[in-house]
Amino acid sequence: MKSWIWIIVALVVGYATCFFTLSQWKKDQLKEHQAVIELRLQTRIDALEAELEKARADKTQWVREEVPLEGAKPAQLDPAGIVDALITVNEGDWSSDQHRLWRVIHHLEQLLENGESAIPAIKDFLQLNQDVVFVRPPPASGGMAFPGAVADAAGDTAPETLRLGLIEVLSLMKSPIAEAALVEVLQVTGSTEEIIHLAGKLDALAPGKHNAEIASAARELLNASESAENGFELSNADRLALFRLLDQLGDLSHLEQAKTKLVKSDGRLDANALDYIMEQEGLSAMDRLFDIFQNEERLRLADKLALAQRALQFIGANEQANSMYHSLMLDAQVPLVIKQSLANGMMGANQMVLAEAPATADEIKTRMQILETVRATVQDAATHDAVSEASDQLQQMLDQIPALQP
Repeated sequence: MKSWIWIIVALVVGYATCFFTLSQWKKDQLKEHQAVIELRLQTRIDALEAELEKARADKTQWVREEVPLEGAKPAQLDPAGIVDALITVNEGDWSSDQHRLWRVIHHLEQLLENGESAIPAIKDFLQLNQDVVFVRPPPASGGMAFPGAVADAAGDTAPETLRLGLIEVLSLMKSPIAEAALVEVLQVTGSTEEIIHLAGKLDALAPGKHNAEIASAARELLNASESAENGFELSNADRLALFRLLDQLGDLSHLEQAKTKLVKSDGRLDANALDYIMEQEGLSAMDRLFDIFQNEERLRLADKLALAQRALQFIGANEQANSMYHSLMLDAQVPLVIKQSLANGMMGANQMVLAEAPATADEIKTRMQILETVRATVQDAATHDAVSEASDQLQQMLDQIPALQP
C-alpha cells in the first residue's frame, strides 16, 4: 500500500516538473517572438521616419524654387526694364486689381530709388507720347501720392496713368536734369491735363522760371486744335482750361484768339470760350457777340440762343443787347415757349434773360420801352399777349416805387 502511495507522489511530482519545464519553455519562446516583432516594428518606424524626413526636405526645396520665401529679393531690373514692366503690367495674371496696383507703386518707387540714372528710360517713354491706363481700386487716403491718383485699401496711392506716374517720379527727384526732362515733355504732349499738371510741378520746382515754355505749349495746343488739316480738336472744357492757364501766366494774346474762334469749324458755338470771354471782358465783349449774332450764317438756333442768353444780361444797358432781344422776339424760328421766357425775363433773371430784376424807375421804364417796340411790330397773337402781360407786370412794379425815386 505504501508503495502505491510513493508511486502516486512520484507521478505528481514528475507531472509538476514537466508542467513547470514546459511553461518556462513557452515563456522563453514568447519572449523571443516578441523581440523579433519589436525589432521589425522599430525597423519599419525608422524607415518611415527616414521617408518623412526626405519628403519634408523635397517639399522645402520645391517651395524655395517655385515660390520665393518672404524677405527674399527678386532679381533687380534696370530702369529700362522697370519701365517695360510698367508698360505691360496690365497684361499680368494678377490675383486682384489691388495686387496689380501694388506692383505699379513698387516699380515707380524703384525708378525713384534709381535716381537720375532712371531719367533716360523715363524720357524715352514720355517722348513717345503714348500712355498706359492702370486699373484703379477703391479709393482711400495716404501713401505715396501721384497725380490723378486713387488709393487702394491698404492706403497706398497710384497714378491713373503711366505718364502721370513718370512725371511725378521726375518731379520728386528735384534735380536740374529731372526738371529739364519735365520741360521736354511740354514740347511733345498733346494733353491739356498734362500741360496743366506740368505747369504746377515746374512752378513748384522753380517758381516762374518756365512760364514761357508753359505758355508756348498751351498756345501750340490751342493752335493745333484750330487747324482743320490735322483733324485734332480740343473739347470746349480743355480750351477753357488752357485759356485760364494762359491768363494766370499773364499771357492775354489768347483772349483775342478766343474771340475770333467763338464759332468752331463745324459752326458750333464754343460755350466755354464764351464764358471765359464774358468773365474777362463783360460788356466790352458785346461788339464781338453782336457781330456773330447778326452775321454768322452757320450758327444753329440753339447756339444763337445761348449767345443771346449771355448778351441779355446787359438788356436795357446796351443797345446791341436790346437789338438782339427784339430780333429773337420777332424770329419765327424761335418757339413760343422761348419767347414767353424772354418776356418774363424782363421782370427778373430767368434761364433766358440773365439780367437782374430792374431796381429803379428808369430801369423799369427802359424795359417797358423795349417791350413796347416788340409789341408794336410782332405779328402773332400769342407773342403779343406774352409781351403785354410782361409790360403790365412792369407797370405794377413801377407803381410800387415811391414817386421821389428817380
